[in-house]
Order: sequence, then structure tokens, then C-alpha cells
Amino acid sequence: MHFLSSLAVLATLATFTGAQNAPVAPTLDLLSTLTLRLGASFDLGGAVPFGNTVDVIPVVGGTFNGSRLSGEVLNLGADYRLTDRAGIIRPDAHLSLRTDDGANVYLQLEGAVQPDGRGLIHIKFQTATDGSYSWLNIVKAVGVSTTQGTGSVPDVVVIEVWNVTPA
Repeated sequence: MHFLSSLAVLATLATFTGAQNAPVAPTLDLLSTLTLRLGASFDLGGAVPFGNTVDVIPVVGGTFNGSRLSGEVLNLGADYRLTDRAGIIRPDAHLSLRTDDGANVYLQLEGAVQPDGRGLIHIKFQTATDGSYSWLNIVKAVGVSTTQGTGSVPDVVVIEVWNVTPA
């Protein structure tokens, strides 16, 4: 009888442990669509230690629209875009946003963009800790970017911003 009891306990533990170790994918909720208008770029004048070139691309405006987060992109940002030796574009953008109700939000974007303009971007928000958008300070967001325009620097970048939360 003791053997059967032990077997039942082991089976229960195995089921519990297996269920606990199974990975659970996080959920993605669309936070906002960010549309950035870009200005004329310039480079640092040659190869840099971590890649071929760094292009400085002014962000001259834009919009962001979502159910909880909408407003304008201010003419106060830039992308310090590294193109690495493999041709992968690595944005390092710093932006200032103003929500429709007047709150200021700082955005930092980093990631990897393929030569065809599609990319995955990590997005970090910062805003007043006592404001109505303080929840953004703990958001973990990813973006999927596409470009519009021709040439080595696009005229417009559109980023679908997704909030990543545990399931």
C-alpha cells in the first residue's frame, strides 16, 4: 500500500512540476502607432569603431495614436543610426512626445532594422512619476517598424508599439 501511495505522490509532483516549468508566452497589446517624420541626415564622416557609419537623422515631427496614448512627436529628437558591417541598421533614437492632454513623454528606441526597412525595436518610456501617464515608466514595449520613402534615409518611419505583459 505504501508503494501505491508513493507512486500517487510522485505522479502528482511530476504533473505539478511539469506544468509549472512550461513556458507561457507573454501577451502583446497594441499601445500606439508612432509615425515619425525625418529631416535631412548627416554622417560622422567615415567608419566608426562599431560599424561602417553613424547617420544623425533629425526627427522633425509626427504623431502617435492609440486607445490610451495619443498626441504629437515634437521637433526635438534624433536617431543616431549605426549601420554595422553586415548592413544591419541599428537605430538609437531619442524622442520627445506631447500627449493630447499636454503631458510630456521621453522615448528611447533601439533595435535592428533590415535593409528593406522592416525592424524590431525596443522602446523605453520616461515621464513624470506623479502624472497621469506614470504607468508608462514600467511598460516593456516592442515595436515593429516600416519605412516610407526612397533613398538611404526614409522620409517617414511607422512603428506599431506593443506593450508586453506577462500572461
